[in-house]
Amino acid sequence: MPKRSPLRTGLFGGLVLVVAACLVVAPKPALEASLRGLTIWWDIVFPALLPFLIVSEVLVAFGLAHFCGVLLEPFMRPLFNVPGTGALVLTMGFSSGYPVCAKMATRLARRDCSPARKRNG
Repeated sequence: MPKRSPLRTGLFGGLVLVVAACLVVAPKPALEASLRGLTIWWDIVFPALLPFLIVSEVLVAFGLAHFCGVLLEPFMRPLFNVPGTGALVLTMGFSSGYPVCAKMATRLARRDCSPARKRNG
């Protein structure tokens, strides 16, 4: 692990103290800004991601990821050096964006690398 500079640590600590002092001195603008951020998340981000999260979970639960993986293994392995299930992750990433793609990739990676799966297959 690289050694951290005391100057860098001190500057970062000072910045944190300044931000905390600003929050204590002017809590109303900070509260309004945080409420506005939560409103934007609730009105825009959540409705945009929810359908894709639900669809990706249904596709994985019904085994479509495994089915696509078997069919597309000959293409995905030489092109991207990933298992065939990466095709479904790639497609969901193109259609729904990074958060859904990341969630789906970690779920499939955990499923494919689980100790029970290694013992059985």
